[in-house]
Amino acid sequence: MKVSHIIDLDFDEKIVSKDGKYRIGVGAVIEKNGLVFCAKRMDNKSTIHYDTLQMPQGGLDSGEDLKTAIYREVFEETGIKKDKLEFISRLDDWIYYDLPLDFQKRIGGKGGQAHIWYHFKFTGENTDVDLNNGTHMAEFSNFYWKKGNEIVERSIHFKKDLHEKVLRAFGFL
Repeated sequence: MKVSHIIDLDFDEKIVSKDGKYRIGVGAVIEKNGLVFCAKRMDNKSTIHYDTLQMPQGGLDSGEDLKTAIYREVFEETGIKKDKLEFISRLDDWIYYDLPLDFQKRIGGKGGQAHIWYHFKFTGENTDVDLNNGTHMAEFSNFYWKKGNEIVERSIHFKKDLHEKVLRAFGFL
């Protein structure tokens, strides 16, 4: 998988989304001292996400470019501000994953998601992380700094391959 040191990327939304089948988004691998930021889902015991870990990720807003989206998503989900992130690289390839049918309904019938993943170094302190920063409903209850293999092991089943590809590409596996 090719890694680039240019933060933005031009793309054709129709081609990347495979004519609307996939929701387009971004994801972030944020490292500190060789460990990767991940967070535990807020979901309760009755949900499929219970006790799983994931890295920050999310969809593009209408008309938004990738660079704007990645900083917005990281802030919304973690409270980490742009000035606490040092851009290292991004993947050139879109990483696709398919969603189970019940999840497809939640995101407008999309069959899955296609993300460009970014690698950042965290230059702040743990006190700069605020999972309930008020920008939208909190998605996570706790955050951790983990080794790549620990994140993959605790990923939800349909994101295990995604997390493995991304973490391997950035050298964390």
